[in-house]
Order: sequence, then structure tokens, then C-alpha cells
Amino acid sequence: MDGSHRLSRKDAHHFAKEVTIDHGRLIAEEDSYNKFNNDSVSSRLIYLYSFGSKTWDCKLITHYYRAFPPSVSEQLDLAEADSVLNSWGLSRN
Repeated sequence: MDGSHRLSRKDAHHFAKEVTIDHGRLIAEEDSYNKFNNDSVSSRLIYLYSFGSKTWDCKLITHYYRAFPPSVSEQLDLAEADSVLNSWGLSRN
């Protein structure tokens, strides 16, 4: 393997998906995306969709290495979250 398909530290990528099911019913779905901005800052964008209320909860968490506080969290609306994700070269679709 030549390593050409490996993620570099700077690549934005879909990090995780978590689905919540209760008695066979889909309750919520969460998708997380990560991006390493540089050696001291990284970001995680989280989308949480609630099927019951049909609402989105979006959050951008910025991690600062060797800083206090080590992270800052910011609530975003869906359009703002999509704009951030698109700026990373990704989309939810």
C-alpha cells in the first residue's frame, strides 16, 4: 500500500454516525465531521436530527491544544452548519 488513500491530518472527513432507536422506532441521528485546521486547532461539526420533533441541533466545537479553556462550542442553525461543512469541501448529501 502506497499510503495515497490515507487521510492526512488536514483532511476534513465524516468522523462518526450514531443512530438512536427505541423499540424499533428511529429517535435521532447524529453525524460528526472533523477538520484539523493546523497543529494547534481542530474543529468538529455535529449535526443532530430528532425525528420526533423534526428539528436540527447543530454545533461547532473548536479544540485548542494547550489552551484554557481547551474548547469552544457554538450553536449553529442548519444553514450555518451546512455553510461550514461546504467550506471544508464536504456536504451532508
